[in-house]
Amino acid sequence: MSPILPRNDEVSEFATPPPEGKRFFDYEPEEGLKEKIIQKTKQNPAVPFGIGLTTYALCHGLWQMKLGDAVKSQKYMRLRLVGQGFTICAILCGGLYTSFKTRKEKPAKGI
Repeated sequence: MSPILPRNDEVSEFATPPPEGKRFFDYEPEEGLKEKIIQKTKQNPAVPFGIGLTTYALCHGLWQMKLGDAVKSQKYMRLRLVGQGFTICAILCGGLYTSFKTRKEKPAKGI
């Protein structure tokens, strides 16, 4: 019994051999971590601001708690919540903006 082989138009991209001079395990990332962070910061600059605000409020709130000043510590913890909420809103709004932007760039198929 002969095995069922796919037709030429059904061969997936994984069945094709690698380009000349390349091996399967020669993986080169397109961009590094630093470039990716810079790109994401340019796309949505409000997120790093929110992360910074949250980190600042958390660190100072913990420091005030260690010093024993409960009133300032409570204020910084409330500021931390504001920073977290701002960051979540920035992520959601950035995602919505990006999805609407890509939807406008791609034409509708079949119409």
